[in-house]
Amino acid sequence: MKCREQLQQEIKQAESQLKLLEKSERSKMRERNRLNVEILKVLQKKNEVEKELKEKQELLRDLSSLVVVFK
Repeated sequence: MKCREQLQQEIKQAESQLKLLEKSERSKMRERNRLNVEILKVLQKKNEVEKELKEKQELLRDLSSLVVVFK
């Protein structure tokens, strides 16, 4: 009987540990998803800024060529 009780206790401990690990896993997954959203926002902003920079560089090039024509 003692062996059976010990096994039942070990099973309860293992189940408890499993629940804690599953809770931790869910928490980490939520954190990872939140970080992925932040990364996506940063990448979108980076793309916008790169596009704006390219447009301004092209505008500057166009203005530079106009200055040469007027001189």
